[in-house]
Amino acid sequence: MAGMLFFSDVIGVKVSWEVYLLLGMAVWCIYSIDHLIDGRSLKDSHMAFPRHVFHHRYFKTILLTVLVFILIGVLLMMFLEKLWYLRVPGFSLTALVTVWFYFLFKLGKKAAWLKEISTASIYVFGIALGPVVTKGVHDLIPLFWLFAVLYLGIAILNLFILSYIDAEVDKTEGYGSILSLMSKRTLRNSIFWIGTIIFITLVMLLFYLPSFFKIHSGILLLIVGLHLHYFFSKRQKKEAVRQKLEASFILPLILLVF
Repeated sequence: MAGMLFFSDVIGVKVSWEVYLLLGMAVWCIYSIDHLIDGRSLKDSHMAFPRHVFHHRYFKTILLTVLVFILIGVLLMMFLEKLWYLRVPGFSLTALVTVWFYFLFKLGKKAAWLKEISTASIYVFGIALGPVVTKGVHDLIPLFWLFAVLYLGIAILNLFILSYIDAEVDKTEGYGSILSLMSKRTLRNSIFWIGTIIFITLVMLLFYLPSFFKIHSGILLLIVGLHLHYFFSKRQKKEAVRQKLEASFILPLILLVF
């Protein structure tokens, strides 16, 4: 939801709280379904992550909650007038995501390397959808596309880092990741270069962009900086790194103050 606030501020639109509520429900459902799939195929609870064990143990309860949230979301889209303008783009994106992830599921490990890039793309599309539809695609400023690409890069960086730190458990449990396409060393180097390029780009934008957009560059700079710091810091527990990286994405809430 903080990401939606970020893009709303960049293009100068206000999105109703109902849209934020719908997005929050959608994000929770997507992440829960992903964890349910992982938890369903759990082999060794001693090696697995706590979140996978939790979703494995309470599979039916969480699945029922997800279905209820999906039903509520559909009803809100159908009967709440403030959300009617999101019907076509919202349902289209939902259908596309459903077909795509079914495609990845059927291909299994052969397409596992696409999961990170797909998830990052869907995440950015999702948080930008409300502001973009509100503004109108033809009225978007060029800087929106620049920030969207940078945000996508950070989202991919985040998922690459998570794949790197989860490598041992993913291998034990048979989960696919970008590591099916490259070695762990290559992934580490990729993380360094992706993060460094984004970081340098954002530093340059701080100097060259109009003053209004400097805060947006600064926020993304903080997020990517924290990613690089926590990834390359030693003596960091894996689960702690994950939580800190996820928490970094709430930094756009700073915009509520300015």
